[in-house]
Amino acid sequence: AGGGASEYDLSRGKIARILSSDYLEFFDREPDFDIYDEAVALEIGQPLQGWGCMRGKQKYSSAIRALRRIVCGAVESGRMHCHVTDGHAFGDSLRVDWRCEGEMHVLNLHRDIRI
Repeated sequence: AGGGASEYDLSRGKIARILSSDYLEFFDREPDFDIYDEAVALEIGQPLQGWGCMRGKQKYSSAIRALRRIVCGAVESGRMHCHVTDGHAFGDSLRVDWRCEGEMHVLNLHRDIRI
């Protein structure tokens, strides 16, 4: 048995780096959706937990594109924070916890947001 990383581990590492980059550049460009498997799931917490869980690459990419359109159009000084971790405890290969912060300007209302 060799001491090198498996192909699976190398792929997970590459995907984790792409995810980190995509989330950090959320306000600047669209993510690389090519890395996603059909089993991808999007679960949104407070304050939008009513969206439930969206599963599948098409639903995931559509939801992220819609979220980007809304957020990029309404949020100034937006910042995205993310933490990519091992997802095995949740039955996943990787898990991304993310948070969006900024100042929302809609109809002359100015509010700090955190999603």
